[in-house]
This record gives sequence, structure tokens and C-alpha cells, in this order.
Amino acid sequence: MPVWYDLFRVNDLATGQPVNFATITRDLTERKRIKQALADRTELLNGVLEGTTDVILVKDLNGRVLLANAACAAVFNSTSEQVVGKTVDELCPPDLAATIRQQDERVIAGGTPIQMEETFVVTGEARVFLSLKAPLRDSRRRVVGVLGVSRDITERKQIELALLETTAVAEKANRAKSDFLSSMSHELRTPLNAILGFAQLMESGSPVPTPAQQRSLEQIMKGGWYLLELINELLDLAQIETGKLSLTQEPVSLAEVMLECRTMTEPQADKRGIGMMFPPFELLGYADADRTRVKQVVINLLSNAIKYNKAQGTVSVEYGLRSPDMIRVSVRDTGEGLAPEKLAQLFQPFNRLGREAGPEQGTGIGLALSRRLVELMGGTIGADSVVGEGSVFWFELKWAAASPAERP
Repeated sequence: MPVWYDLFRVNDLATGQPVNFATITRDLTERKRIKQALADRTELLNGVLEGTTDVILVKDLNGRVLLANAACAAVFNSTSEQVVGKTVDELCPPDLAATIRQQDERVIAGGTPIQMEETFVVTGEARVFLSLKAPLRDSRRRVVGVLGVSRDITERKQIELALLETTAVAEKANRAKSDFLSSMSHELRTPLNAILGFAQLMESGSPVPTPAQQRSLEQIMKGGWYLLELINELLDLAQIETGKLSLTQEPVSLAEVMLECRTMTEPQADKRGIGMMFPPFELLGYADADRTRVKQVVINLLSNAIKYNKAQGTVSVEYGLRSPDMIRVSVRDTGEGLAPEKLAQLFQPFNRLGREAGPEQGTGIGLALSRRLVELMGGTIGADSVVGEGSVFWFELKWAAASPAERP
């Protein structure tokens, strides 16, 4: 086991010449262990400082640099040894130095960290840094300096800027598309209404149309009403996307809405042999909604449930409170059901989930429009489905047990 000792020289007091030596032997093992541990800790700290790409800088209360890693020195196009001992006034242009001093003073006075974005010119190129400055304290918790840590986020900022520019271009294109759809819808509705009007006059006029003429008129009416419905949905969608669709939110009787929707959709169900079941209307209460738009949503869900149901199937309307202030209305069918991957695409505009070649007419707009309308009314909409069993389409709106006039 090594023994550490101190060797002293004894000098003559008169001549100053060495006359003897003295040896004091002491156990310095613990001291050497502490010294080695300190050296290891220092080496570890240096490894961290030099191994990171973040800029690390320590200054005293006068703004003089006490420690700077290699990444920091690179910002000043210098070395760590050359940076240490200098002040920000010696390292930075006057305007930047003044800003840094103000930041340091805030940290020292407030005793709390601050965060900011800074721009430095590094090797002739402007770089953006996300910086954190924090107070350094001694053993008595007194602020004795400022620690600065900065990370180069130039590439991230460039990506964010590019994303913002791309988003702006996309939004501009979307607005242009919506304006076009709105304009086109208005332009098409005028002649289409005229066509439908003349067809109705011919159908009910004199002389009575021949069977061949009647079939042609029915085709005109069927195609015309389908096209008018498509145009109206496109116009609604365009108005929503441009923020021009106005709603009148008020307590709406769901019983009245359901009764009207049943009256409008039962002929379609009877024609296909689909049974329809509704809950007792008096139990439905009131929803905070736009009457016309909630009716539009219900009719869309009922029509789809009838259209895509199996022969002799059923459509049932259910309701229930999801929370003290939200009511859910569900439309359940006994159709083929939807696979999970199709369910995820359900509310995308113009997506008919591969049914484009099927016998049923459709635009792929109805559900997308219903979703936008429900969300504008402060609600949510969704669907659940099991292949081979059917689907449940539902929406939730803010619920009230009675209209304002009926409340005590």
C-alpha cells in the first residue's frame, strides 16, 4: 500500500543554506482519493461541455465570461481560451451586447430563468438560437453569475416558415375553390329551377302527357331534383368553408324535428320495404341548435340508413343523455355494415367508400356536410359499425329539458 509523505528542507537562519531535512509522514489516502474524484468529476464535466452542440456560457455579475464550451466559442469564431475573461462588449456588436446585458440584468434582479429566441451571425450566416438564461447561486443562495444555454434551431425555424407558407397557399387555394363552388352553385340553380318548373307544368298541364312523355318527365324530375340537392349541398359546404354560413342557435324541439323528418322519409322507406321505429317524441326535449340545420342532419342520416339498408330491414331512432347537458340521437340500420378502414374515411367529402358504381345515387357530400353542421352547432357526430350487422350513426348536441317558455 503506497504511503504519502511531506519532505521539508531546514535552512540555517543566518546563511539561508540547507542544513537538514525533515520528513513528516501522514496518511494522505483520503485526500488523494478526494483529489482524484475531483479530477474525474472535472473531466466528466469537460466531456459534457465539449460533447454537446448546445452553446454553454457562464458569466459573473459583471458580465465577464468564466466558462465557455467549444460550441460557444464557435459562435464568436474563436476558442474557449480566447473567450474566457472577456465581456459581452468585447465579444458582440454594441446593439447585441446591450440586449444581452439587459437580459442578464433581468435574470440577476429577478432570480428566475428566462427564455428567448436570439439571432447570431455564425461564420457569416445568421443563425437562430433558442436560449435559456438562469441565475447561478453560491452555497448561501446568493446570485453570483448567469448561466446561458442556447440551442441552434435555425433548421426548425426554416421548416416552420415553409410549413406556414405552404399552409397559406393551401388556404388560399381552398378559399378559391370554395368561392368557385359558391359561384357555380348560384349560376346552376337558376336554370335548373326553370327546368324543374317547366317539367312540373308539363306533367300537370293539358293535354295529359303520353306514357312515353310521362316517363321522360319523370327522368327529368328525378335527375333535376338530384342535381338540385347536389348543388345545395355544395353551396352549403362552400359557405361553411368560407365562414359565410349563418346559424340561428335556439332551443329546438327534437320531437317536432323528428316528426317532420319521419313524415319526409317514410315514403322513401315504404317504397323500399324498410320499417322505421321512433322513440316517444314527447321524451326528446330540446336541443340548442339551428332548427333547419339539425333537421337537415337528421334527414341525411335517415335517408342513408334507408338507402343502404338490406331488403325488409329496419331503421330505428334512439336517444339518450350522454352527460347532464348533452343528448345523443342515434340512427341504427340493419345494412351490411362497414369495415374499420372504411369507417375511418366516412366523413371525408366526395368519398363514397367504393360505392360509385352501385345502384344508389349519392355525392359523398352529405355526411361531410352533416359533420360540419353539427360541429358548428357545438356538437359532435360519429358512427359505429359491425360488418354483417349494420351501422349506428349518431350526433350529440347541448340538451335542455324544456324550452325557455316552459321553464319555471
